[in-house]
Amino acid sequence: MQTVSLCGSTGSIGQSACRILGQAQQLTCKTLIFGRNEEKAREQIALLKPSYAGCLEKETALRIKREFSFLKEVFYGEGLTEAASLPSDIFVSAVSGSAGTAFSFAALKGTRRLALANKETLVMAGQIFMKEASQRGVSVYPVDSEHNALYQCLQGEERENVESLVLTASGGPFRGFGAEELARVTPAQALKHPTWSMGKKITIDSATMANKGLEIIEASWLFSFPEERIEVVVHPQSIIHSMVRMRDGSLKALMGEPDMRLPLAYAFDYPRRERYGWEHCDLTRLGTLTFEAPDEKAFPALPLARAALRGGGILPLVYNRVNEEAVKAFLAGKIPFTGIAGSIERYLGEYSGNNRMPGSVEEVEETDREIYQQIRNDLELT
Repeated sequence: MQTVSLCGSTGSIGQSACRILGQAQQLTCKTLIFGRNEEKAREQIALLKPSYAGCLEKETALRIKREFSFLKEVFYGEGLTEAASLPSDIFVSAVSGSAGTAFSFAALKGTRRLALANKETLVMAGQIFMKEASQRGVSVYPVDSEHNALYQCLQGEERENVESLVLTASGGPFRGFGAEELARVTPAQALKHPTWSMGKKITIDSATMANKGLEIIEASWLFSFPEERIEVVVHPQSIIHSMVRMRDGSLKALMGEPDMRLPLAYAFDYPRRERYGWEHCDLTRLGTLTFEAPDEKAFPALPLARAALRGGGILPLVYNRVNEEAVKAFLAGKIPFTGIAGSIERYLGEYSGNNRMPGSVEEVEETDREIYQQIRNDLELT
């Protein structure tokens, strides 16, 4: 029996993980960490019966502990990173945004297999994180559907035979829009993704294509490929999750339904392949699969991510934090949709002249707080 710690249980990926854990005979949930959705967390605790739980607030922790007597301890506040470091065979890092980075690093102390869904961990501190994971003997299994697909396509291949990595993108709800149309986009429109059901932040990121920009940076650290060998192609049907271009001209692709349980199950069970009740992909229903180049003029968040990766140092961190705060500003009606990429461009320019390479996770966190405060002030989000 393999023990699993699930961090970010009430988010979209966390809920997919819970659906698997509720069926798996060979997996048991040891620790469950959630945010503010107490009602959903109660359902999950009742179903999975973990030994430990974690939440943000003390009052919530006390209620949870009284209701579920089988819980050995309920952590809260600053104790959440302690909960994340508890020993387990598998750790799922599924907290959304920059907040998830601390949990990913804490998990390296207690697990040997990390199912990583929090891309910000690698965008903010990729070099530091991958080095520490290697030193501690922790295997990192990407759970983003695109990176999981790349991971699978690279299995059995010699590195010198791989020409490039090809990330697929749905194109979001505004594929084909021009700059004037994008300037009039409302939050309600941007939150309607044509393929995936996700949280607000990642849905907006998909609409601006910042999500794909973050994934370029993530792929570079996961697989040690430079920016110029990472391609992006728009594939609206979201059936091919990513591809690897080989030196001989062939392409290896991973296909499947757009269901986050598939990459999660792979990370849980590798090298086995278990099936948890979903239907196989029916090729006769797919119809036509199409591909096109991304419009980097209309969606400048994508080339800006490449510039941040090439610049290195703190620039990927700047890209991530500015994007995160600009998304909040857009949802709050303080800036237009196009202001998200505009903010990223502005701050990358400002910090390019003061770029540096963080030497530790503590320095990453300190720099992130500094940038966070400046942006919050500038965007009037304080």
